[in-house]
Amino acid sequence: MSDDLEQPYTMPGAASSLRYLLTGWRVLKGFLIAILVSVHTVAIVIASSDALLKNDPLGELDDHAHHLLTATGTTQRWNMFSPNVGNTSATPVLLIVFKDGRRTLVHSPAEPLSQVLSVEDYLSKDLADNKRTLDWVVHIGDGRRRKLDSRAAVPDYAFSLQRTVYARWMLEGYLRENPHEQGNVDRVDLFRARLAHVGSGDVPRLEGFDYMFIYPELDAELWPAGVGTSMARPLP
Repeated sequence: MSDDLEQPYTMPGAASSLRYLLTGWRVLKGFLIAILVSVHTVAIVIASSDALLKNDPLGELDDHAHHLLTATGTTQRWNMFSPNVGNTSATPVLLIVFKDGRRTLVHSPAEPLSQVLSVEDYLSKDLADNKRTLDWVVHIGDGRRRKLDSRAAVPDYAFSLQRTVYARWMLEGYLRENPHEQGNVDRVDLFRARLAHVGSGDVPRLEGFDYMFIYPELDAELWPAGVGTSMARPLP
């Protein structure tokens, strides 16, 4: 018996019909996608052009374009090409207090701050000018880290869990790099350093520090054993 007789039977014309249906679906799908892209492109052009035109010549057409872009989350404005640079920023700093009284600071690598700052400076309201002057930092490829730092530096209660997790993460990183300090940590405190970007060729300036509350009890089982926080107790 030949191999041809062992093949499944196909009705004449069935394969061709299926091929035509698949081809038709691909064409229809491409046509629908082209319409969707074209409509959104026209809506973006109309919505963006309205700000450059006087006397509102586009009328309701501009309103419909804005409604479409808002509904699909694709609203775009001219400032996306030249966003305003913030005048201030903040970065979290972790203060680690050891059981023998020693203290150390852990900075984010995205914002190392000044090398002349000491632990006592973080507890002082008055800083000398030479300690307020910072160096410019060139940021390359650290956008995600800087976004994480900015979230951890928000003092609002709504960000308390993020601040707590960030403090624990920074502590765990420090202990991995300094395994001899395992079991020596008494507590941690989280600060945020406020930075002013004055512009006009001047260097950044350190405005001061704010103490931020963290709540290790929210995830106590994940923290290294024996580590607490000063919470609302007076700082040493």
